[in-house]
Amino acid sequence: MAFAPASEVAITIQFYTPSLALNAIELADLYSQFSATFTEYDEVAPAGPMVFSVAQVEGSEPLAPQPSPFRARLRAPETYRSIMIQSDRMTYSWLRSSQLDEPDNYPGFDVLLDEFRSHWQTLSDWVQSRSGLSIEPRVGEIVYVNGFLFKNEQDEAIRLSSVYSFLDPLYPPRLTGSFQYSWIEPLLDNNGLLNVTVAGPAVAVTGIPVSVLTLSGTFLISESASVWTDLLTVRQRINETFSVVVRQESITS
Repeated sequence: MAFAPASEVAITIQFYTPSLALNAIELADLYSQFSATFTEYDEVAPAGPMVFSVAQVEGSEPLAPQPSPFRARLRAPETYRSIMIQSDRMTYSWLRSSQLDEPDNYPGFDVLLDEFRSHWQTLSDWVQSRSGLSIEPRVGEIVYVNGFLFKNEQDEAIRLSSVYSFLDPLYPPRLTGSFQYSWIEPLLDNNGLLNVTVAGPAVAVTGIPVSVLTLSGTFLISESASVWTDLLTVRQRINETFSVVVRQESITS
């Protein structure tokens, strides 16, 4: 039996202002706002520029500078959720804990979005109380990482063409070496980009070699009030693309 392939889902909002001054005192106070739920804290490398236009991909439009030297990561191990905050953005993510051939614990996008919205409000209130300024969203992003096994329960090789609709079924599965297909499509009237990448073999978060399908939608936020509606619109586009790229008989919902 196949199970839903979602391995990781992340939602990010980058903001114009203010740029957070994450010194030791600020970090301690910020962590206290979330520590009841997120019991583990560490620091990781900052995320790079959020690319949302073809002009940025081609290099004819400059990318926003990255002022943050690190990201603060707050984790809730029992629910496999994490919050990452750097000076110009906030990310909320879920990470799969089960093998791809076992039932998944994915709570669903709507649940994650509601949780993220609550955490975003906590961050916004904290910034307002510390600086008197309001956060102004600039760029939004959704990332889905999906994994597909190379072998079935009988340890037989799975043809990748039985998973991905754009592959020629005459070609055998490649269990050694590596491969990658990728492309971009416009989003939201050319105010965003949908990135699709199929690659493998890679090691999933559960340690099993898999083929990885990553779908990410990154878009410019025109108005602060529209950010949640835009996120749902981009999520719908990602779902539609997934249903075209992946043969639906290869998975279960």
